[in-house]
Amino acid sequence: MRAVDAAHQILQESGQPMPVHDLLDEVAKRVGQDPDARTLAAIYSDINLDVRFTYRAEGLWALRDWAAKGGHAAGAAGRDRPAAVEEADEVEEEDGW
Repeated sequence: MRAVDAAHQILQESGQPMPVHDLLDEVAKRVGQDPDARTLAAIYSDINLDVRFTYRAEGLWALRDWAAKGGHAAGAAGRDRPAAVEEADEVEEEDGW
């Protein structure tokens, strides 16, 4: 099993967002990899690039599906996109771009 798929499975099983360090440690354990800095960084990069995941405030990672279904992952602000992206969209709408 790929590490990113293990991360997805772990989050599905937990049913709630997880702190990044806990998630990375559990993924390394599940796929039988040494949890050294290089391995954890590679796993983190894969999670960060995979559209199935979304970062939540305070170092929490969640599944993007939860936000679409109104689940646990709505986060404090309930946003999937950084505020800077939302602000840029608002400016574009005001300027008529």
